[in-house]
Amino acid sequence: MVNTSEAISSQPSAFSFDRLALLNRATITIADLADGYLAFTLGNTITLDTDAAGYGWFIDPTPFTSEEFLPSAISHQLSAEPDGLAAGKIDLMTVLMHELGHVMGLGHVSSAVDGTRLMAGSIDPGIRRL
Repeated sequence: MVNTSEAISSQPSAFSFDRLALLNRATITIADLADGYLAFTLGNTITLDTDAAGYGWFIDPTPFTSEEFLPSAISHQLSAEPDGLAAGKIDLMTVLMHELGHVMGLGHVSSAVDGTRLMAGSIDPGIRRL
């Protein structure tokens, strides 16, 4: 199991107390998921793929500073520095925040409407969503 306190503390305060309380019950497990899957959530349990669908996880030792990422034209999305540690890898913080959204009852946003949002159903390597 992984401690969720950092990911929980980064969630927006606009959520209701009842939804935020669900985060206290979240558990995280790791398993070898089917090809192409990074993670999934069932109830309060988040399951992460062992190797981020073959891309590898970027596990940020300083997840709240984002110094490994550069601003992009999209204000809520950052791109990894081309030769940095996050380049070509899946940002674990982004995936955890997305899955914690599911724990709180949030669904996916349509990729056709805005595939750059945290609750979009997919993400490319080297991307951090805020």
